[in-house]
Amino acid sequence: MTRIAFMLALFAAVTLAQPAAARDVPHMLKISDALARPDLQKTVGSSFTFKLGDQSAAVDKTFEVYVAKAKQYFRGKDEETACLDTFVYALSLFKKRADKAGGDAVIGVRSFYHSEPAGSDTEFECHGGSNGVTVVLRGTIVKLKPGIGA
Repeated sequence: MTRIAFMLALFAAVTLAQPAAARDVPHMLKISDALARPDLQKTVGSSFTFKLGDQSAAVDKTFEVYVAKAKQYFRGKDEETACLDTFVYALSLFKKRADKAGGDAVIGVRSFYHSEPAGSDTEFECHGGSNGVTVVLRGTIVKLKPGIGA
C-alpha cells in the first residue's frame, strides 16, 4: 500500500510541477551615469568616439554592425552599479572590435536585448538576473572623416 501511495505522490509531483521562471528584471538607466564611471577613460580611452542613438557623425568608412553582449556577476555590488559597470564593459567590447577593423568610432549605439532595439540617446537597458546583469548594445563600427571632428 505504501508503494502505491509513493508512486501516486511521485506521479503527482512530476506532472503538476511547473518549471521555475528565471529572474529577468529590466532596468532603464541613464547613459550619462555610465559615462561618468571613473574606469571609462581607462577602459576605452579618450580618442575613441561613441555616438548614441540618433546622434550624427561624419563617416568616412563603414565597417560593420556589431552587437556587444556583456554580462557581469553582482560580486557584492547592487544591481544598478553592476549595470553601469557592464555598460562600460560593453563599450570596451565595441572598442576592441573597432580596433581590429580599423575603426575609430561606433555610431547608432542602442540597447538590443532579445534583438529588440530599445533605449534612446540618454538611456540604456540592463537586465538583472538571479546572480548578475546583462547589457546588450548594437552599433555600427566606422571610421570618421578626418579633420571634421566627432
